Amino acid sequence: MRILDKKALFNWRTTGSALILTVVLTSLLAIVGVLFVMMSRVDKIATSAILENKELNFAVESVIAKITEELVLDVPGVVGQEYHDYPGPQDKWLASFEPYRSGNNYYWRQISDLTGYLTGYARDVQAKVLPEYSPITDFNQPAATADADGDGVSDSKWAKLNDITSSKGKPIYAAIRIIDNGGMLNVNTALKFDPGGRRETVDGSSQMQINLIALAGRAGNLPTLANEIDLLKARANYGAGVDYMDINKYEKDVIWRYDEPNGPYTPFDISDELELRYRFLLNNTAIDTRLEDWAVEFRRATLSTPVASGGQQLDAWFKRAYDTGNVDPNYAYRHIATTYNIDRIIDPNGRKMVNVNTAPLNQIHQALLAGINSAERERIAAQLAVNIIDFRDVDVDVTTFSSGGRTYYGFEAQPFISEMAFKISQTDPATSTNNYFAIELHNPFNVDIPLSSFRLELRLNNAVVSTINLAPHVMASNSRFVITNSSDASREFGITGLMSIGSGKEDGNLLLAKYSLVSTDPLIYTLSERYDIYLLRKVGPADLYLDQQKTEDAWFAWDSAKGKSQFYCRPDSNWNVIYQNLESTSNTLGKTNAATATRKNYNLENFMSRFVTAGDITRVVTFGPSIDPNDMIGVRLALEPPEELVRLDWRNPAFANVLQYLTVIDPTIFGWGLNETRIKGRININTAPWFVMAQLPWMRPPIAQAIVAHRDSSAGGFRSISELVLVAGMDFYSADPADLTTFPDLTPGDGAGGDFEERDVIFSRISNLATVRSDVFTAYILARIGVDGPQKRVIAIFDRSTVSSAGDKVRIVALHPVPDPR
Repeated sequence: MRILDKKALFNWRTTGSALILTVVLTSLLAIVGVLFVMMSRVDKIATSAILENKELNFAVESVIAKITEELVLDVPGVVGQEYHDYPGPQDKWLASFEPYRSGNNYYWRQISDLTGYLTGYARDVQAKVLPEYSPITDFNQPAATADADGDGVSDSKWAKLNDITSSKGKPIYAAIRIIDNGGMLNVNTALKFDPGGRRETVDGSSQMQINLIALAGRAGNLPTLANEIDLLKARANYGAGVDYMDINKYEKDVIWRYDEPNGPYTPFDISDELELRYRFLLNNTAIDTRLEDWAVEFRRATLSTPVASGGQQLDAWFKRAYDTGNVDPNYAYRHIATTYNIDRIIDPNGRKMVNVNTAPLNQIHQALLAGINSAERERIAAQLAVNIIDFRDVDVDVTTFSSGGRTYYGFEAQPFISEMAFKISQTDPATSTNNYFAIELHNPFNVDIPLSSFRLELRLNNAVVSTINLAPHVMASNSRFVITNSSDASREFGITGLMSIGSGKEDGNLLLAKYSLVSTDPLIYTLSERYDIYLLRKVGPADLYLDQQKTEDAWFAWDSAKGKSQFYCRPDSNWNVIYQNLESTSNTLGKTNAATATRKNYNLENFMSRFVTAGDITRVVTFGPSIDPNDMIGVRLALEPPEELVRLDWRNPAFANVLQYLTVIDPTIFGWGLNETRIKGRININTAPWFVMAQLPWMRPPIAQAIVAHRDSSAGGFRSISELVLVAGMDFYSADPADLTTFPDLTPGDGAGGDFEERDVIFSRISNLATVRSDVFTAYILARIGVDGPQKRVIAIFDRSTVSSAGDKVRIVALHPVPDPR
């Protein structure tokens, strides 16, 4: 056995340790090297990811810039764009709000084409199920469908962004869907059909009359009073510091505020908006908002994840995206509600509309000239302008206006000749004081009429024989005033009491006939002269002819008329008093007569001190008094012309654009400056689903559905809100030949069945609350690097309500990345 000495053993051990140490160090160096390489690679990947994210952000910014540019260029008056916003050929950037069904497939009537690349391929695009991410495989044939909003169903197409590439030279693609917030119900401005709890007050004057409460219930589970109270409380800080039941204060301090509400009000905000807009109609179950706490219907019957397959899942999506008219219980309320929508009362030139309740005469005249397209444009505009002024003012003074070498006089309240009476002496009619005469005037208007500028003239062959001045008397509203030729005549006709209270006048100039003695044996008198009666009014230097009544020889034939009182009247109901035809009656001087009214009722009661809605302009007649003795109201209407010859007819294309220039709803009323034009919460009839339009006051679901069908079958939607009257069913309240005796008619029970007021009453009641254009839009943007690179989703809300020139900026209300579905 070999025994190593200690020295040799030591040398062997140290040599082995060195070798081991070398191996360990080499391994450590290798590991460090690998870690260094890995860290470098991670840094490179991170750097690349950061760079790609920046490039995607840049792509999104480019898309946003393009959208803002398009929105600016689409404002009326900026570059002469069309007036209305409708997803059609003139607004290719705007997508249809909801899909439609054809056979077993679903389609978008139009998808957004922001770049022009999709021209010819953006109409009637089929909606298909798409995964959250899939490569672009067919881009070269403009059919590369995409899901911009992220609900799992295609709603757009990919387009390559020109002049933009990634750092590695890859193209940048974008899918874009832009929808209109004006097609939704504003949860901060609407309330219910009758906010004050009284149906008869629902006149369409306030956004609060739009029926938001409908979104708190469904068929079989209708909204309750508790739902209404909960809504009022939620928007009014739950009663802390403000009376949540004071809806007038809420309207003033919230609806008509454009920044923060005035006071402790708590309207729904952008957090609610982003949840509502999340992936179009998906419910992000990980997030609940105050709005969802109010109306739990925003949570029910919703999809929480994108559609993953076709068939039944796609059918389920469609039921939530579109209601066929049966009020499907699965219809998603969340996509038809918004916290933020605005449009403006601007005309096609971008200027503020003219308020017919406050604007001076010349502005109204110019607005009418711009809106009327007729050979009689000048006459109609001038006459309507003065009539509008006299409709809205509280006095009864006639407005005058000179235009085109002619002076126009406003149609004001006036009396009409309503009855006449006479008794011819049996013994000596040649002595005029032996004969008794009476003339009754009737004021059918709801205003008092001072008679200081009025007079009666008795004429023979149009030559004035005598004059009866009516000053200083005043006719009370709906009253009668009687003139007799003597106190004996007043006693004979039983109206001395009228004379004693100032409701009549005795004037010896009243002489309707003269007699001559023909024979004394037998005693015979003959009618030598009879006089016609004219009612005139002095306006400045002019005499206006208001009414006339011709007498007849037969009335004064002495052999048949002597010694007895005779009475002739015009029917004074249903405005037949305007017609200059008398019929025999009993003595009703100073009282309502019982004559039958059978002729056309034009319902001339048009004095309200203001227009309630813009649509009520058609209550104003297009004629006025004249200096021509043969051109009075009774003469003009004697042949009972159709109403379209004496009023504006919204169905006439010549007047279709008038309401692009005239308005009634106006922020100035609520204390804002004369240049403020923004209006919250109105509904764009060019983009809103039928269910949204059905919540307008007095609207009916079948009519709302007909509006959508008419809109989408016409070339380019509604150009003006007045075109609504062309839709079948909008004349619902004139279908009954009887007169409308309740609201929504402003003059119920007026006896004018089926007139323009009844035919267009639904339109008139919604004309303040409907619009054809919008200023707030939501854009769903999906950007991708290359055909199969990384992508990013964002949602952006744009407000262009302060844009009036090409240099103005669109406000971006929200820009938010869309989180992954959970």
